[in-house]
Amino acid sequence: MLTDAQRQQFDRIGLLRLPGAIPTIDVTGMCARLWEFLASEHGIVQGRPQTWPCGTVRRLQAATRSGAFNPMASAVVCAALDDILGTDARLPGHAPWWGGPLVTFRSATCWTVPSVSWHLDGPGNEPGVTVFAYLAPVQAQNGGTLVVEGSHRLVDRYLQATGTLGSAKIKAGLAKLHPWLRDLWTDKPDPDPNRFARYLQHGVTVGGQHLIVRELTGETGDVVLMNARCLHAPAPNALTKPRMMLVEHVGRPWRAPA
Repeated sequence: MLTDAQRQQFDRIGLLRLPGAIPTIDVTGMCARLWEFLASEHGIVQGRPQTWPCGTVRRLQAATRSGAFNPMASAVVCAALDDILGTDARLPGHAPWWGGPLVTFRSATCWTVPSVSWHLDGPGNEPGVTVFAYLAPVQAQNGGTLVVEGSHRLVDRYLQATGTLGSAKIKAGLAKLHPWLRDLWTDKPDPDPNRFARYLQHGVTVGGQHLIVRELTGETGDVVLMNARCLHAPAPNALTKPRMMLVEHVGRPWRAPA
């Protein structure tokens, strides 16, 4: 069960960290299964960095459908989702498996805030919650997803005022509110040399709402819950170790996997 402070934080910034929310034995097993799949299906061997590709690994759906990552829906995670979505939401409707792997090997030597692929997981009437789980530690500039903290509140206001649905249309509307938002996903010929500080250190206040880009870093077994109306984007991995995470979008109705 979430505390009042946790509920207030999730409402205010759209993010909530649950440290150690998945038992170590389950995380270890899920990570091992993912490496086994990477080796058998993609020839990517954990102990042989020469087999590691550049960037994000695709075509991992079969690993999810095997049920290998169902332990992601731990008791702590499910209780938190009940608090946010309501226990009445525990109805059939969610897929019987959990956890889409997010595997990103080194893709850059110089890390930067991307200007592409910013989107919403919940651009419709029911935003839901996006769940991120760490199968291994993720450090800064290690490929962790980037999230605009507090952006869900601007999206809520925009939807209420316009009824507009869909990531692209919502982004176009928000871009008109402030240059900070417009420039975040505008690919300019000459990159802003102050882009890192502008987005990850200073942020901005738009319509009374403070916005700042947060990099999802964490330790093995941690879980981060994100309001699915938060703007977010994949980030490059500038380190030599891979980013190993799972993601699941949970909306209404939902149920924990059997």
